[in-house]
Amino acid sequence: MSIHQRSIDNALNATATLVAPTADIFTRVMDCAREYISRRERHCHPAGGFDSAGRFSLKERHECCDGIRSPSRAYPFSEMLHGRSLIHVAHELGLEQHSSVVRRVANCLTKKGEEPALALLHSKAVKRKLLAVDLEL
Repeated sequence: MSIHQRSIDNALNATATLVAPTADIFTRVMDCAREYISRRERHCHPAGGFDSAGRFSLKERHECCDGIRSPSRAYPFSEMLHGRSLIHVAHELGLEQHSSVVRRVANCLTKKGEEPALALLHSKAVKRKLLAVDLEL
């Protein structure tokens, strides 16, 4: 089902809080972007553990993990690498449908800082994208 641009803009301009993106989604997107950056820069690590052969396995697997190779002696960190990816972090936090917005916010956080990332998150284009994804579900 395709949603028309005009109907999304009308929903954004409406005063009803049931249709517009809530402040909760903005907080969740910022938290997801921060977690992704933290994992990417190795400040924190995905949940999981090592076996006796030094292979890392994720504690929880999601739909995004289906195509990832199983850890082996030759590739012991295949699941750890995937656990640091944006799509896995988005799945863990329940934002897989908003992964493109999370990526844009994470890139802005990395390059420009907190204030421009918040401004980007509250921009009309990002609100439109968040609402379009929610309306298509």
